[in-house]
Amino acid sequence: MRNGLLLALLGAATAASAQTEPPVRGYPDRVVDIQSVTLSVDARGAELQAHLRAAFSATERGVLQFAWPTHGLTIDSVFVTPAGGDTALSVVRGDSLIVSLSEGLDDLRTSFLDVWYRVLPGAGFAPPDPDCCLITERRWLPIPDDPGDRFRVPALDIAVPDGWSVPTAQALADTSNVYRITPARAVHLQQLGFVAGPFEAQGEDAVVLHLAPGTDGDADRLRDDIAQAHAFFERRTGFRLPWQGLAVALVPGSSERVLPGLLILSQQRVRSARSGLTDQDLELAAATARQWTHIALAPDWWAERWVGEALAGAMALSYLADSVGPAATVEARFALMAAYLQETRSFRRPLVWDRYVQPEDLLDLHALAKAPLVMYRVLEFVGESAFWADVRRLLARHGFEAIDSGILLEVLEPDGPGPVAALFDTWVFAAGHPELQVAYRWDADAEHTVVEITQTQEGPLVPSRFPLQTEIEWLPFGEPDRAAATLDEREATVALNTGFAPRYVTLDPDGLLIAEVHPPPGDIADVSARLRYGGLGVRLRAAADLSRVAADPAAGITLRLALQQEERASVRARLAAAAASLPPSASLTSLLATLLEDFDPAVRHAAIGALVSRYPEGDADGLIEAVAQRDTAFAVQAAAVSSMRGPGAEGLARAALITPSEEGVVRAAGLAQLVRLGVATAADFLTHTAPESPAEFVRDGLMLADGLETTRPLRIRVLELLGARAWTVRWNACRQAGHLLISGNRPAVERLAEMESHAGVRGCLEDLAAGL
Repeated sequence: MRNGLLLALLGAATAASAQTEPPVRGYPDRVVDIQSVTLSVDARGAELQAHLRAAFSATERGVLQFAWPTHGLTIDSVFVTPAGGDTALSVVRGDSLIVSLSEGLDDLRTSFLDVWYRVLPGAGFAPPDPDCCLITERRWLPIPDDPGDRFRVPALDIAVPDGWSVPTAQALADTSNVYRITPARAVHLQQLGFVAGPFEAQGEDAVVLHLAPGTDGDADRLRDDIAQAHAFFERRTGFRLPWQGLAVALVPGSSERVLPGLLILSQQRVRSARSGLTDQDLELAAATARQWTHIALAPDWWAERWVGEALAGAMALSYLADSVGPAATVEARFALMAAYLQETRSFRRPLVWDRYVQPEDLLDLHALAKAPLVMYRVLEFVGESAFWADVRRLLARHGFEAIDSGILLEVLEPDGPGPVAALFDTWVFAAGHPELQVAYRWDADAEHTVVEITQTQEGPLVPSRFPLQTEIEWLPFGEPDRAAATLDEREATVALNTGFAPRYVTLDPDGLLIAEVHPPPGDIADVSARLRYGGLGVRLRAAADLSRVAADPAAGITLRLALQQEERASVRARLAAAAASLPPSASLTSLLATLLEDFDPAVRHAAIGALVSRYPEGDADGLIEAVAQRDTAFAVQAAAVSSMRGPGAEGLARAALITPSEEGVVRAAGLAQLVRLGVATAADFLTHTAPESPAEFVRDGLMLADGLETTRPLRIRVLELLGARAWTVRWNACRQAGHLLISGNRPAVERLAEMESHAGVRGCLEDLAAGL
């Protein structure tokens, strides 16, 4: 009755107003001005609970209705207090909150909007350990998101629980536990992400590092590295970020969590202690660059994300070259290349397709790996000074805006399409990448070598040829020589003036092209010469090519000599992997046992893989078990657990289940080993999928469902997990354990599907119900 009367009064008031003056309807950036926004947040398990209060006033008299965006967040309740105490009605429809008023707003007085909402794991919130901190990246604020001049948020005040702080904000001196984010110009506020937790500040420099409890690392070293990276970016771009003291938060587990970027250059680990390039160098350079571009450009979540990744990656690679050395950049590029080629084995598309509807799609290896390679190729093509001048122009014209390929090209080539546009046609707007076959023959009479290059790529949206500018390196006698090569056709021939038959010929020696290069068939002498005389890129490729000549009796001694003289850990790791192609022998076992004690974890990891490949029946279990017991690198421990084949495999796997490690990698390896051995039991499944366990633990434990026979306790547990709070748990429970359910569970699954908010999980549940 009361609601009906309210609606009747509302309709009557609207009709009366319409007779005298047309109602003003529209979005808040058109009809209201926001004066201030305050936010109170708290953690409830894996979700962020928040209360937002916005103070606003009408831009003109007589506003009767406006729409306020919700960005798909879970809205619990809404309360509107219009100026003058006028009655208001609020309805959530789709991604908008429709606010209707019984009387027009007064443009001289302040009204208030209160929204209580939740940010769920499937809607942009990446929860770590709840005792550590809260992290969001996109779509975490139900406020208008137009970053233009029509609408601005002057400041955002955030109230957090006792003992918590917001690193990327400034504390208000007169208010306890309240922090303010003041955007510069019209920066898109919610694109900055949000992080809060019980952080401890380390340092008082322009860049302030905050370490969460349990974070590993030398605080002074981390702070200095981050400050050095920011100083480099400011020096190159002439652009200072909008806070006097920019704070960076590191949470437990890894420096990949540098915020608000949350993304790193590569998921590959490049470790080379002798060259000075470490995990931390690569991760901090990449993550700090990503944070920098994330703030400076504030890309909208529906824009071409590859542009931000490309600029961040190029800046990080340029910083590595400046701070560590050019060789570090080559190693990082090869790591990115390996990640990209691995991803393209199953999926290819142009980078301009990198648009998103669901936030969970944000972590995309295609853009994360290829985009930095593309932009660094542009940097090398136009030169350092011209590239950074272009970046300065980009920030001056489009700072705090979402940019796409067209805007980027306009800045790089203001006079119209040119060489950079051709590069974009090759690497951005085309799918796939060049695949090059190389062959050569020496003409003794003419004293020259003919190099034949053929492009063999094919597939949907993949061009039959890519126009390429590259180099050829060959070893005529003594020292390598180089010549430029232009590839305009599918098949190209290059003549090299050589007085002797070259000992090797290789294309793209520095790995600048984003291409797969298949070298000439060659022999052991060719591979040996490249390993001995080639540059870093040539040696990396030669190490991979050693497996092609593994049948040669000299392959073993070539491998041993190369390992003795090689200082780069990345090359040694590839050599260790190539050992998997050599025939089993006592000398090979001795060599791999030596590599298991290498100072670099990547080399030890590759040596384990080679041992398993050469001795699949468990003959090397003694060496592998010793590594599992003594190694301090979690990735190596996990590889050792997964590689056991003999009688002790199950015992080591069960020991791994209680071994603490970063992100639970050792435990996950133990679970996978139990499944592979076929010894997982229903009790194991129930133990390792306990609903009160962390989401990542439950997610890993679900793999134990493979091969189990259904029982009532298992079905009850699966239904519990299908209703879990974390969408990743629900998703994996549906995919990996749905086969344990029976037809009698169909109504429960259908109800869960009706209540499911995550589109991917809902589709999986619907398919599961249909199959029961």
